[in-house]
Amino acid sequence: MDKKVALVSGANKSIGFEVVRELAKLGMIVYLGSRDEANGTKGAEELKVDGDVRFIQLDVLDENSMVLAIKKIEQEHGKLDVLINNAGIASASSDFKDFSASTVSIDEVKAVFSTNFLGSVRLTQLALPLLRNSKSGRIVNTSSQAGSFEFMTDVENKYPKPFAYCTSKLALNGATVLFADELRDTGIKVNAAHPGLVSSALSNYMGNRTGQDGAKIIIQLATLDDDGPTGGFFDENGVVPW
Repeated sequence: MDKKVALVSGANKSIGFEVVRELAKLGMIVYLGSRDEANGTKGAEELKVDGDVRFIQLDVLDENSMVLAIKKIEQEHGKLDVLINNAGIASASSDFKDFSASTVSIDEVKAVFSTNFLGSVRLTQLALPLLRNSKSGRIVNTSSQAGSFEFMTDVENKYPKPFAYCTSKLALNGATVLFADELRDTGIKVNAAHPGLVSSALSNYMGNRTGQDGAKIIIQLATLDDDGPTGGFFDENGVVPW
């Protein structure tokens, strides 16, 4: 049987790790993308009990790394059915300081945008020829409610609104819509997912949700039927306002 092939970036821990697990359980060949070879290899070995999981070196800040990863998948399968743009950072610093619009450094903005937005856009561009070879290509961008205008404009909202993170996810949502619009007639569906506030290194362990919880909506969007939505923003309960 012609198995589906999936690629998940930033997948050696937390949400990405659980997404790999669940896609493998569904019978897909899943490439666990990780910048760090040791962590990625360890993660892939751990998940082999769940299915066909393969480590692939993937750094969304490194063009050559992305090119080589896509070339490897092309050589081995000639197609890609599912792309999960999951790699992301909350901040370029290690102290998770809440950078406001008036004080954030441009270096911080560039660093966060490079991973959360530019890396996802470039990986999508490189993967599209293989996704076009799929009978039902699916692209899921791991976004955040922090990138929602409703979230940012709610004056009653007391959650932190770090400038670089919020605007990078807002930009990723915009990219989701534009890719979906361009690909609407191809059968490739492109959607953004809000996994909720997951307790992880990215959230400085402030969340009350597990990686498994966060993976649910990503799996739903990665396995949409042909009549499913495209160009939308969703959590596991439905549509998330832009």
